[in-house]
Amino acid sequence: MELYGKDNKQLDDYIESFKSDAISVELIEVFRKRGKSHEVVQESHADFEHLKTYLCRKAPSHQVIRVLSVTQLSGPLIRLLGSKYEMDYELWTSQFQSSDREWFAGPLIERGARRFSHFNLSCVDFKRATPETPPEYQSNRRISHTVRLVRLLNLISRKGGQPVATSRVFVIRRISGHIRKDEGLWTFIYFCYPNTDLADAHLVTDIPGGVQPHFTTWITDFLQAASPTELLDDLSHDGYGFVLRVLREIKTTWKLLLNEMEVFLEDLNGSMSDDELMDSATWLHRQFISNLDYFQRQLLYHQRYVTYLMNAPAQEGLCIAPTVFGKDLLQENNALRVVDQRLAALRTQTTAILNTVVNLSAVQQARLAQEMTLLQRKDAILTFNQGESIRRLTILNMIYLPATFIATVFGMNIVENNRIGIWRLWTFALISVLLTAFTLCFAIFKVENTSNAEGSALPGLLKGVMGADIEPPLSSDAADGRDDESSSAPNSLSTVYRWLRSLRVELGRSVQEDSETANGDCSGDKALVRALCFYNDPPNGESPRYVVVPDQTPGIRNYSHHKVLVSINDVRGSRQRFTLESNSFAPYPNTFKQQVHIDYDEDDDVRGIYLPWVGEFVRASVVGDVKVLIWDYTVRKASKIKRANRQVNKIHIDQSIAGALGRARRHLLPEEAEKVLAGRLRFRIINVWKPIRGPVLDHPMVFADHRSIMQKDLVAVPQIYPDYVGETYALRYGEGQKFWYWSEMTTADVLLLQCFDSNRCECGAEGMQHVQCAHGSFELNPFGQEMQNRMSIEVRCLVVGQNESRHCIFARCWELDFLLDHGTA
Repeated sequence: MELYGKDNKQLDDYIESFKSDAISVELIEVFRKRGKSHEVVQESHADFEHLKTYLCRKAPSHQVIRVLSVTQLSGPLIRLLGSKYEMDYELWTSQFQSSDREWFAGPLIERGARRFSHFNLSCVDFKRATPETPPEYQSNRRISHTVRLVRLLNLISRKGGQPVATSRVFVIRRISGHIRKDEGLWTFIYFCYPNTDLADAHLVTDIPGGVQPHFTTWITDFLQAASPTELLDDLSHDGYGFVLRVLREIKTTWKLLLNEMEVFLEDLNGSMSDDELMDSATWLHRQFISNLDYFQRQLLYHQRYVTYLMNAPAQEGLCIAPTVFGKDLLQENNALRVVDQRLAALRTQTTAILNTVVNLSAVQQARLAQEMTLLQRKDAILTFNQGESIRRLTILNMIYLPATFIATVFGMNIVENNRIGIWRLWTFALISVLLTAFTLCFAIFKVENTSNAEGSALPGLLKGVMGADIEPPLSSDAADGRDDESSSAPNSLSTVYRWLRSLRVELGRSVQEDSETANGDCSGDKALVRALCFYNDPPNGESPRYVVVPDQTPGIRNYSHHKVLVSINDVRGSRQRFTLESNSFAPYPNTFKQQVHIDYDEDDDVRGIYLPWVGEFVRASVVGDVKVLIWDYTVRKASKIKRANRQVNKIHIDQSIAGALGRARRHLLPEEAEKVLAGRLRFRIINVWKPIRGPVLDHPMVFADHRSIMQKDLVAVPQIYPDYVGETYALRYGEGQKFWYWSEMTTADVLLLQCFDSNRCECGAEGMQHVQCAHGSFELNPFGQEMQNRMSIEVRCLVVGQNESRHCIFARCWELDFLLDHGTA
């Protein structure tokens, strides 16, 4: 017992992390008495040595069932149970403490425990529907404890006739069950933490059938002496009958939660006004749809386990096959299908409500834009009229100033000489007329000169001075539609506007000429020369490999890279049209319109807001009716220090052919994977990359046109994880390779990279077999300081749709067989 887990550092550290040796185990045993009666004995064990002595002794021959409900773990207890029942290390390691991971269900044969099986599923605890999040559920997320809190809005409570949005929390617990036939004795081990007694808990009273008991209590009640004797006889012959009852109870809790969600959505749709619905749209996106997706994943795991039980008789020798529960399992599977259909309809209804909210928001924004346009037009007219008034006053001053000046001088002359001469009067009058004429000619000359117009502007000026109504031109057609020869006396106002328009045109031409001069020939693409990292063969002729070590960053590789100066073109401003099918990448500028704030460090924000948008965007960007499955995302921050999730400098492709097919078998449904292998479905892997802080001024993404890559330059590199073996492509440098980047990407710009396509591409005999995008990053300014560290998010999507091409790779898929033989698909 003391040696259990010593050869596994992760498990040994986990065991040593328990500071207390205290245990709490409920032991329930069923004994067959004379005839057909049974006796059920229940004991509580808090002393480890007493429990060890009890479990290590041989069970009586008339004992048929033993149930251990573990409510408090300790290091010695883990070693005792693991050694006694030959438990696999996977049951205790960190992967079984994550709430959103697919929980294993089936036989554990890695360490020879061929007669041992377990399941690990989720159920809803309706006793814990509280108005606030219980603090006890925030810290402990270990086996069988709380794994998620489903938060709903209770619209039933009203104050003053108005609905009040109060929080409503449903706790989802993990149910971990283990079953083994140990020397003829059926043994069940359940890990269940005790109920937390909350004084402010509000029990749900509107659940059909009443409040459901907690799972630990249900186990005890189920095996009491009042249980039917026939049922205990069945369990003594086939222990999976007990597992079937557990599955039914779990399914019941999920169906009740589904009822709650349906009622909630109906209240939300019928009780809220348009403004209130728009205010709740953010919550629907972040919380409700996220909970629906989580529900769907757990339902999928539940269906997979039931399917495993239905197919268990075909795996004789590897598991305990159910022999008398075939019809019950089939009925359970059909019931789960109905729940899945109801869940899909609920998500469709939620999406329809969100689309309605988006349409309402678009209408409101259009109205605001229209009102702003009218206000701007009125402001422009007011400004223009003010300018015209100033111009009229200026012209009037120019006309009357000479006459006034001459009249003043003439009056002063009369006062000085005390007599009026006729010749003096005519002299001053002539001077006044000449000065006035000179002023008018000067004004006409300046206006006509600046506008490049022909003819006299005197009638227009006089018309302006006389106060004719003036309206600004509303379109260029009104200014350009008049022929110069058709009017011998053009209006001065239109002359001024023609001058302004010509000035704007000349200014635009000047700016365009300056831009073309700076960028060179506008018929070509802007390019720069930078160093990129390419693959080096490992020494001593070894095969390349990369080993991911959980407690070490980065992993261990047996090969290196070297830098080569290459020319990199800029897609911004390029006249080419880039598509996934033609280039293996596609830029979408100014695409992501962020309506609410997203904290990319928070998993709930990313899953609830950004990932649904990515799924819809990929579905809209790909031709045909496709299914999009997001299996992973990574948030990266550029850094010169080697640390987790920094930029990837080496040029690579995320999946080789073998790695892509392994992903298909790992993430798709079995029936979908079979259709993919048969070539009836087209299978693609598309990465969605965008900055989350912009613009990108350092370490931008660099990507290659797949038509310029030769197949011989791709090197398959196995990626060895603790529980999975994938495969990527590294890239050797080759002549003719063409690389692109996107300068100064903003947070609204989105880049699609196609890492795999099951259809073959027509790239020649030596070209790439499939449309796959090699990519990485590079230093944009190697000799300067980083102006702003790049932060980005990359989402990896599986895209499955109907295959319209016969050029499919699955006729010969030995790479997938290689992965399957190693137990990693």
